[in-house]
Amino acid sequence: MWPEEDKISINEVKLISYSVVMSTYLRYILLRSTKFTNDINQIQYIAVYTLVTVCILTEKLEKISQLGLFIDSMIDSIGMDIKHKEVLVEKQSPTKLSKFLKDRAILDLAKGLNMLDGFTRQVLFLNHVEMMSTKEIGFFYEKPVCQIRQNIIAGEKRLKRTLRKIQPVNLGLLHQDVCLLLCDLDEVLGDNLSAKIAKTTLNYLAKNADEMLSTCEFELRSMFWSWKLN
Repeated sequence: MWPEEDKISINEVKLISYSVVMSTYLRYILLRSTKFTNDINQIQYIAVYTLVTVCILTEKLEKISQLGLFIDSMIDSIGMDIKHKEVLVEKQSPTKLSKFLKDRAILDLAKGLNMLDGFTRQVLFLNHVEMMSTKEIGFFYEKPVCQIRQNIIAGEKRLKRTLRKIQPVNLGLLHQDVCLLLCDLDEVLGDNLSAKIAKTTLNYLAKNADEMLSTCEFELRSMFWSWKLN
């Protein structure tokens, strides 16, 4: 996936990782984080920690097609930890959460997307929310355009069935309704929060990446190999 190490510095590799992940998957990470919490502060924490971890470890991936599922794995690992801590804190001192997603239809949509398999969820998100072409998506997953197109159509139908199971009110959903809901995510996820998270992540990487890698190397490598072995 990356240029040879003797032809490019490790910092340049991290910068490439940062650029690819930020431009393609940042808002997807926000969506996936809602599987574990709807508190905006906790979601920001999951997003930043996921982005920092992924940007540091992405250089170890053999193929670009592994990136999306690797990101999912990191979100799930970090998100489960955050969810556990959130439950403990809530029991000790209940607090009012600052909700990230407020609209019921969007909450159902996020839940439905998070119930799909990772590849289907990512393909739908990149196509409908990030407005990536089937050719661009095919590049990231190393699949032909015709297959990506089929995956999107099949994913839309699967999402429609999932949404109907979540809420009886969704029984009347048509195919085009699902597509419009997906497009609505673009506005809901917004750019302000994404810009804030991107800036925080970049600042952290610039100042602490090497220290984080040295002090948390065992934990980070364990997360990576756990994902790879699965």
